[in-house]
Amino acid sequence: GRAKVAGSGQISTGGTVTVAGSAGMAAPFVGDFSVGINNAVIRDPQLYEVRLGGNITITGPLTGGAKGAGNVLLSQTELRVPSTSLGGAGGLPNLIHQDEPVPVYQTRVRAGLVESPDAAARTQQRPYLLDVRISAPSQLFVRGRGLDAELGGALRITGSTDNIIPIGSFDLIRGRLEILSRRLDLTTASLQLQGDFIPFIEVAATAKADNATVGVSISGPADDP
Repeated sequence: GRAKVAGSGQISTGGTVTVAGSAGMAAPFVGDFSVGINNAVIRDPQLYEVRLGGNITITGPLTGGAKGAGNVLLSQTELRVPSTSLGGAGGLPNLIHQDEPVPVYQTRVRAGLVESPDAAARTQQRPYLLDVRISAPSQLFVRGRGLDAELGGALRITGSTDNIIPIGSFDLIRGRLEILSRRLDLTTASLQLQGDFIPFIEVAATAKADNATVGVSISGPADDP
């Protein structure tokens, strides 16, 4: 009446993932799985590179209503501020993609721009509950456009798969900002998430020039600071 599962696999960018546990063979397919992440590397060359490890458990009915919980440790993370905007024009109505390369299609899928045939069925399923803690006590680097900072902190992912609620913050350990050929030391830098994946940022930097102190302050939501 139950199937036992055990397996592992390599991640193309580095690291391994292991899965172990069991699931019922009849609906609602109640499962109890442990997913181990070992030194995994996830990257986007323009935006980030993350090295992480941890363990996630998935328990409950797999057809909907199960819970994902666990802890993930970011051992080294680099977030890159691009030198040019990644934004583009607004959506084009009735656009048809012909001979679309696979990477382009996958990008549109991740951006939620592709309506898959079974999307309607998925929305009718009960969402998975979430309780995952993501820790980065140090070595979370933010670099680009003159900014070079190291932050540390923790983030808790709660809610459900159809309503993810992130809570937490990452705060300055050390850093600097170079602007107008002048180097300023960061005195404050934080990224706070309170129920939304658009963080509230607060950055302050100062430098002494002759008998004056120069300061720069940036604050507000990341998409409109």
